[in-house]
Amino acid sequence: MEESTREFVDTAFEAVHRMALSVVAVPKAERAGALKLIEDKFRAALSPQSADQAAIEEWVQATMKAIRQLILEIERGGGGKGGSA
Repeated sequence: MEESTREFVDTAFEAVHRMALSVVAVPKAERAGALKLIEDKFRAALSPQSADQAAIEEWVQATMKAIRQLILEIERGGGGKGGSA
C-alpha cells in the first residue's frame, strides 16, 4: 500500500475510533441520540460536495457500521459503562 494511502486509512480509522469513544463516554440511554447526531452531521457535510446521494449514503452507512462495531468492541473489553469515562 502506498504511504499516502496508508496515512489516509490510518487517519480515517483514528477519526472513527475517536467518535466511538465519544459515544461510549455518554450514558447508554443517550447513545442512540449521539449516533444519530454523528450520522446527520456526516450527511450534512457530504451532501453539498456531491450530487451522488447513493454514494454518500453508502459511505455514511459503512462508517456508522464501523463506529457501532468499535463501540461493541470497547464494551466487550470492559469499557463504556456509560457516563463515567
